[in-house]
Amino acid sequence: MFSYLITSPIYHPDNSPSVFKATLLKASQKDVHFACFRLITKSEELDSKELALLNVFLEVCDKKGIKPFINLSYLETSLSLLKQGLKVNLHLKEKFLSFLDSDMLEFDKTKVDVICSTHDEDTALKALRLGANFVTLSPLFTTPNKGAPKGVEYFKNLPLELKSKTIALGGIDSSNIDLVKSLGVAGFAAIRYFLE
Repeated sequence: MFSYLITSPIYHPDNSPSVFKATLLKASQKDVHFACFRLITKSEELDSKELALLNVFLEVCDKKGIKPFINLSYLETSLSLLKQGLKVNLHLKEKFLSFLDSDMLEFDKTKVDVICSTHDEDTALKALRLGANFVTLSPLFTTPNKGAPKGVEYFKNLPLELKSKTIALGGIDSSNIDLVKSLGVAGFAAIRYFLE
């Protein structure tokens, strides 16, 4: 089972690159395989502070051998970075699922992996059919502002072909990580777990 770190503002308070770097280095001690630079932006263009954070993220991923993904507010921003030659992979919001059906054709799928956020089995299967490499399925456990948890039995009962491409997400921490590891899914994703 692989682990997938997802950043949030708690990793970079005040958009401080030095704090972000220290936090990522600490978090990477928990054997991180994939990491996602998730950033909420006000425009399609990243400002200098946001670019500095992205560069720190990529530097730490490179240093620690972590596969980097980006999940930005605007899909166009992520695509522009890819077109400029940035060596990252995509984490798509569920609302961008149609992108896989059309626009992804211009990118070499052997060079850009795609993870798609999903919240139900049908959408997860659709994302995989359209070419996503993995899907996050959430929430597993209770998580603020994320709706009712799916629960352990839901994940245990997923079809095998979906389990092998599913990353469990939502409410995962050190108190339930062993239970998560027993679900038989491909991986787990978390924000706070890596900071504990």
